[in-house]
Formats: sequence, structure tokens, C-alpha cells
Amino acid sequence: MAQTPTVAVYKRIHSVLLIPLLEALGTPSRSDDEPSSKRIRRDLDSYSDLIANACFDDPQAGRTDSAELKKRLLKRVFEIASNPETKDASRRKMYALWKERAEEDDL
Repeated sequence: MAQTPTVAVYKRIHSVLLIPLLEALGTPSRSDDEPSSKRIRRDLDSYSDLIANACFDDPQAGRTDSAELKKRLLKRVFEIASNPETKDASRRKMYALWKERAEEDDL
């Protein structure tokens, strides 16, 4: 994503992976009686097992909670955007993503 020469690849990773994952991390567990559109529910459900068993960098430390995982994932996006190898266009977009999500969560 950081080094892709095409906008299409960046957009695809952004819209299919990062945004749904960050949304799922920011969404509290849904109880069965809460209404939800099928698309939103499907997108969030596709990441529920991943989130439920996620650890950031040390599997021995056990599961990382959603808020901490989201915070560390956003920090990693910022770090990758800061790399000198990151293309300028991708860097700007990644910083914008970080800023938008960090402001939402007051990180």
C-alpha cells in the first residue's frame, strides 16, 4: 500500500482491508437483538474471529483488546507513512487516514 505505483491498488487495500478492519475494531460487540443492515453486519462479522484472537506482536502475552489493537494499528500506519520508501501520494493518504481515525477516537 505504501509503495504501490497505482492508485487502484491503494484504494482497494484501503477500502477492502483497512477501513472495514478499523470499523470492526471501533464497533462494540453487537447483541443479537440489535438491528443491523446485512452488509455492515457481514463486513464486521468477517473480522470478528480475527479480532477475538488477535495479539499485536507477542502471542505469549495473549489477546490484545480491540481499543489497544486499533491504537497500535493506527500507530503502525503512521510509522509506515513516515518511511522514506513510502511514495508521496500514499504518504499523504495514510497520514489523512491516521488523522481522521485518531481524531475520532481521541488517540
